[in-house]
Amino acid sequence: MHDEILSLLRRFTEFEVRHIYREGNSVAHTLCRQAYQGPGLWTERVPMPGAVREKIDEDCRGVLHERLCKKNK
Repeated sequence: MHDEILSLLRRFTEFEVRHIYREGNSVAHTLCRQAYQGPGLWTERVPMPGAVREKIDEDCRGVLHERLCKKNK
């Protein structure tokens, strides 16, 4: 996947890559999890999974998600 991403990025004259924690982009995180559970291509005829629809709705409403960090022992 990494090589494919690099290949696609080379098609652009300029690009910027930044790290975003999953809490900052819950829609992308949920889509990624769904892709691992059911690989394939989503089309208009295939309903969007409920978890994805829920995260899109939360994103539209501006719901914030806190980053939970594990405490060091």
